[in-house]
Amino acid sequence: MQSEIDEQCKLMKILGNIYFQLFTTFFKIGCFTFGGGWAMISIIQREVVEKHRWIDEKEFLDLLAIAQSMPGILAVNISTVIGDRLKGVRGSIWAALGTILPSFFIILMIALFFTPDTIKHTPTLTAIFKGIRPAVVALIIAPVITTAKSVGINLKTGIIPVAVALLIYSYAVTSDTTVLKKSFFRKVLDYFSLDGGGSATTNSTFSVLGGPHYDSVEGLALSVVGAASFRLNGCDSLSQLSNAQFTATYTTNNFWSLDLTTNMLFPNESRLMTTVAFEYHPSYFWGMGYANGNNPANKTMQKKYLANVQAELLFKVGYGFRVGPKVLWNYVNSDTIAKPELLEGQDLVLRNYGIGVAAEYDTRDMVTDAKRGCYFYVAQIFRPKFLWNKYAFSTTEIQANYYSPLWRDCTLAAEFYGMLNFGNPSWAKMALPGDSHRMRGYYLGRYRDNHMLTTQVELRQHIWGRHGMVVWAGGGSVFHNADGLKHFLPNFGVGYRFAFRRRMNIRLDYGFAKSGQTGFMFGLNEAF
Repeated sequence: MQSEIDEQCKLMKILGNIYFQLFTTFFKIGCFTFGGGWAMISIIQREVVEKHRWIDEKEFLDLLAIAQSMPGILAVNISTVIGDRLKGVRGSIWAALGTILPSFFIILMIALFFTPDTIKHTPTLTAIFKGIRPAVVALIIAPVITTAKSVGINLKTGIIPVAVALLIYSYAVTSDTTVLKKSFFRKVLDYFSLDGGGSATTNSTFSVLGGPHYDSVEGLALSVVGAASFRLNGCDSLSQLSNAQFTATYTTNNFWSLDLTTNMLFPNESRLMTTVAFEYHPSYFWGMGYANGNNPANKTMQKKYLANVQAELLFKVGYGFRVGPKVLWNYVNSDTIAKPELLEGQDLVLRNYGIGVAAEYDTRDMVTDAKRGCYFYVAQIFRPKFLWNKYAFSTTEIQANYYSPLWRDCTLAAEFYGMLNFGNPSWAKMALPGDSHRMRGYYLGRYRDNHMLTTQVELRQHIWGRHGMVVWAGGGSVFHNADGLKHFLPNFGVGYRFAFRRRMNIRLDYGFAKSGQTGFMFGLNEAF
């Protein structure tokens, strides 16, 4: 009886021995962890910090940093430093042995009974390894998130580890050390080459990029833009490229928008232009007319959903001259505003159906980045009551652009634009200065009225390599009748251009407007 008690006491001493606990803890971790050192980190932390409470979380992070700085395998390094912290050299030996032995025996058994071909051509083993992969990813991501939270990494300080990771990855090599793998930064440079890493003579390109812009009221925004240039089947290699652009935007003031625009040129030289846009637009509303927009006391919040679909198909009838039908549909759903009297009794939910005709004369050398030529456009849209329009009116739209080289690598661009609404337009369909194409810097919707006339002149100067800049000046007016033309709205600004693709620029513009309004805009292609 006494001998049995002695044996049990010896067993309890062994089990309670710290060296034995270190060995068994890391042996267990080594047996059931796949994916290398980083996949073990979360399990080691749970065993060492939470279960056994040998060290606290802060000390674990310090030891993890030391282990990473040491040469060798991370799993062995972290077990070694933890063992050394608890029981010196003997502790580090026992902990390291616990980590190494499982892998040693597993690999030994695989080498004895399996060959690489056996593993590769055995469906069961292949399925096992494929099933393990997602778990390994989760095991690696978990300690990254936990460590980031523990050390207080945020969006600002996160730039440093991300930059370091990219630098390390950029020097990666293939298994054949004589052939360098294309680095991450080389891939980025190829993507931002004029041809996107492809051929200069390609008939199609697709690019995605993102960037910020700022409005004095809407706040900071991030836009992601996808742009495609292509030639439809049958178009000759000298014809201009068709293009399509998708833009998604979100701002710090909870504005979002999704826009898709296309400009397709067919082999018979007809042109199809479409726009599809959806957005949620919490914005300020000042009322209708110049006087209301000029009164800061009228400023009131308005939250609205908008949808816009329009298409025009223009057929060639002469050199550079096209004419054809245009259709459109608009929907606006606005919440009640704090100052409903500014709406002058008009509805908050509006639908508009329009049909009309458009004509253009186009001699530009390139639609997206014209250097020479001219463009004239006129459209007449009707929104009669029999098309389910509560507010019946018609719209005349006029646009005239001119482009000419001034001196070396400098282009003069000029535009005149007019929108004239006759009848009874709703508050949502009035002329609005202040988008990313004209009157840049004005808050879209602060000034609104039946009619609008604007003009602008822009100098576009290539500076060096793929870099350029622009300066522009102009102005305009929104008015109800001829007497309102006396209210002039000045506008000027500067911009930076980067040649993202051939004749396709990344556009960063900073516009200045009346009453201290400013706007920072990001986009593709020129403003006009």
